[in-house]
Amino acid sequence: MPEGPDPEVLDRGGLRVLPRRFPEREAKLWLVAAGGGRAVLRRLDPGLYRPDGPALADRAWLHAFLGRLAATGFPAPRPVPAFEGASCIMLGGAVWELLTYLDGDEIGWRPGPPLEEMGALLARFHEATTRLHASSQRPTALPLEQVPGVLEVRASPGDRSAASRLAVLGAELARRMHEVGHAGRPRAVIHGDFTAHNVLASGQPPTPVGVIDFGLAHVDVPLVDVGFGLWRSGRPYQGAAFIDDSRARSLLRGYARVRAVTEADARAVPVHIFGRGLQMIGKRLRAGGDPEVPPLVEWLRVNTDRLADGLASEVRSLR
Repeated sequence: MPEGPDPEVLDRGGLRVLPRRFPEREAKLWLVAAGGGRAVLRRLDPGLYRPDGPALADRAWLHAFLGRLAATGFPAPRPVPAFEGASCIMLGGAVWELLTYLDGDEIGWRPGPPLEEMGALLARFHEATTRLHASSQRPTALPLEQVPGVLEVRASPGDRSAASRLAVLGAELARRMHEVGHAGRPRAVIHGDFTAHNVLASGQPPTPVGVIDFGLAHVDVPLVDVGFGLWRSGRPYQGAAFIDDSRARSLLRGYARVRAVTEADARAVPVHIFGRGLQMIGKRLRAGGDPEVPPLVEWLRVNTDRLADGLASEVRSLR
């Protein structure tokens, strides 16, 4: 029998646990009845999210964004202010948050719906977020332009070879971002992890109906979301150390059906995939973790230009 949530949290929010199991990553999740509707109660892992003022402020930023996003009608969770008017609290040595429940099943590695439909949903998300005013960067964010600097200074001084390798990778990312004009592109709030594991689908045939897990949302170039999503969903299976060209083309094709994409945009996408791998390393370094370089980063370092040619060709074919 799985452990239940803190009774004091349930009491504070007037919540009742309902039968449902969720996949758990950085949080424990429970389906609850809240104010006549269903919601998801999340207890963030204290090992990843220290229960303190900064963590609560970071979550407040996210909940404020989700509240604004709800007004656009985009299908995403919205905050439920059940805790004396708040949707997020610290209690029992952890941060807790309450968000509305969305119907649907995680796509994950299932064969459908096509990634093209997921790309169209991502473009709809960006159509919504570019209309919202992003007044500030998220407190815990590591936007792409800051990754090279983190890789240069955060590697362990005791391992000069690792430090040198990370610095080289960071410099290459900086060079490639300069080549695609990253600094001059408009910013908006991005999802930060728009993979098939965070998109819900329903119906037969299955159709994308909603997006969950905005734990990595922050302000950056909207197109970065395409690359960040392909970091995982561009692979044909979880352990693959390469990006499948047809999967990348499919997601970008769907995105371009809704939101204009130039050949220059298409060429930037593999740079963003490469950047996602390095951003993950940078976040681990900031937390004092292992700077191991994933095999996919090395593959992208060699194949970024080839992948960019294929995506640019896909965009040309849509004219």
